[in-house]
Amino acid sequence: MLLIQTSSIENNDNLYLYSLIYPIIKSDNKKNIIEHINNRIYEDVITFKNVAKDITNNNLSCISTNYYTMYNDNGIISIPIEFTQLEGLYNISY
Repeated sequence: MLLIQTSSIENNDNLYLYSLIYPIIKSDNKKNIIEHINNRIYEDVITFKNVAKDITNNNLSCISTNYYTMYNDNGIISIPIEFTQLEGLYNISY
């Protein structure tokens, strides 16, 4: 059985606000691929946070991530993750 749990990392200070929501895959079948996927997702979220924080130049910046779980045909699951950065008047989504 496969279960998708939500995890988050949040911070709110004067110039830098982030709410990073990302999936963690849980499975009864303990395989290294699940652990590898979870590690890769976490690393991507942390890298996004660090890069966004490095380029803010002391401007107000808000970043967030969110994900969606979709079940496709033939038992295939898709988990797209959206990365969003709002700095000043500019909104950038990946």
